Amino acid sequence: MELKALTKQVYDVLRDYPETRNSDIELTLRVWREFHGVQDQIDPALLFDLPREDNVKRIRARIQNEDREFVPTEWKIAKARGFEEDKWRELLNLKPRKKVLDLR
Repeated sequence: MELKALTKQVYDVLRDYPETRNSDIELTLRVWREFHGVQDQIDPALLFDLPREDNVKRIRARIQNEDREFVPTEWKIAKARGFEEDKWRELLNLKPRKKVLDLR
């Protein structure tokens, strides 16, 4: 599959299905369902023709980490992927976390 076409598919799924922003497996399955006709059961023979999860994951990482679009919706996931909390909150238009003053 052409990289440009797969990139558009991943982009569209991340945009339309926020739950896919937190899970590469969910993202890959949604790409397969939306663009490759996969239903609930996956014929193992199809795996040779479907986009691989590692390719989907690399594209997702570039969209989230470099382009800063469609970032994870859960802090636990964003933290594991190396986001700073304040920047992550800003990207999601969330209120900044409260600063704790050290009065020592």
